Amino acid sequence: MKNKLSWLAATSLTLVSIWQPVSAETNLWEIYQQALRNDPTLLASETGLKATEERVDQSFSALLPKLSANLDYAKIQSEGIGYSEPLQQLFPYETEDTENTVAVSLTQVIYDHRAWVGLDIREKQALKAGADHEAQKQTLIVRVAEAYFNVLAAQDGLDFSSAEMKAIQQELEQTNQKFEVGLIAITDVHEAQARYDQAVADNIRAQNTLDNTKESLREITNEYYASLSPLQAKFELRSPEPVNVDEWIKTAEEKNLTLSARKIDKDIAQQTIKVNFAEHYPNLSLIGSYRDTDNTDEFKDIDTENQRTSLTLRLNLPIYSGGETQSKVREAQHLFQQAVHNMESAYRSAVRQTKSAFLGIQASISSVKALQQSTVSSQAALEATQAGFEVGTRTIVDVLNSTRVLYNAKQNLARARYDYILNTLKLKQAAGTLTEQDLRQVNELLK
Repeated sequence: MKNKLSWLAATSLTLVSIWQPVSAETNLWEIYQQALRNDPTLLASETGLKATEERVDQSFSALLPKLSANLDYAKIQSEGIGYSEPLQQLFPYETEDTENTVAVSLTQVIYDHRAWVGLDIREKQALKAGADHEAQKQTLIVRVAEAYFNVLAAQDGLDFSSAEMKAIQQELEQTNQKFEVGLIAITDVHEAQARYDQAVADNIRAQNTLDNTKESLREITNEYYASLSPLQAKFELRSPEPVNVDEWIKTAEEKNLTLSARKIDKDIAQQTIKVNFAEHYPNLSLIGSYRDTDNTDEFKDIDTENQRTSLTLRLNLPIYSGGETQSKVREAQHLFQQAVHNMESAYRSAVRQTKSAFLGIQASISSVKALQQSTVSSQAALEATQAGFEVGTRTIVDVLNSTRVLYNAKQNLARARYDYILNTLKLKQAAGTLTEQDLRQVNELLK
């Protein structure tokens, strides 16, 4: 019996260790490493890049020699009526012949302008896929950071909501006590109760928001996290370097990865015009072949062997294709204009994103400074209002309003600090200079 109890205790401890959620805090860098392994969007981009690179080899193979060999074995049966001159009579006959053939053919393209331009297009498509993949990697950095700080913001919202609810509950209890001794009217009790009920509803919404933000983070990494490392209480807020937004825009014009991909798209569209027009051009090929045939004629009892070697220079000259080639050229010209417009759209978007992030950093810095002072002022105002309520110069409504103002200021301050970090990452993403090192530096700001 004692052994059974020991076994049950050990099993229970094992099960507890298995099912107990991890209590250790997970930081931003650790989550990013998991995202690199598990994010389906990035993994799809990576496999797409590899597939595009394979197409380069496929296009290059069109310019290389093509060697093929055929081995044929044939058994030929025939029957009929023959005529014998010496005997002056007809006679039936059946024969069975065999034929073995070995054929080897080698084809080498000498001139095919369409194939060469097609290879150039494939190489540009590989470059474009590479730019798109790098853009996805930068986007992943921002996505992970946004999801991470959204969870922290939601956790802050829940914490502040819970603290506000607790503070209002205390005010409600004090209000009930004062009403019972006749110091205040029943309307104050009803007001406090209504505010408390609203605080409970707000707290439920805050919990739901936190659950949703955690699910958004899990969507990227396929992992749930019990707790995330919070941001340090104080860290230096720096303006962007360089301090001139035009310098950032100039960098974005050169390095923004989405814009770079659209530039390559334009080059590809331009080459596509050439590759379609090249269908008018002749192409020249050299074909070498060797054929060895062995034939056995059982009727005549004769074995024959035939060997044939040839070297052919083949010129293919397109003359008329029903207008298809001209239509393809016009189509490619329209697609080129489309690519030009898409490139202009990407340029304007890059400029907008750069300015937006740059101004967002400056606004976040100003907001943090203002909200820090607002929090201090709101705390002092709440204390003064509570003191006034105690002596009868302020109402319970004033106290509840001051309480809400304080916790709103605290929550807005936390959000402004997160926005500062995210705008810093987004500015570098828009400029095309965002790297993993930038995320490491953000991770160092966590506790």
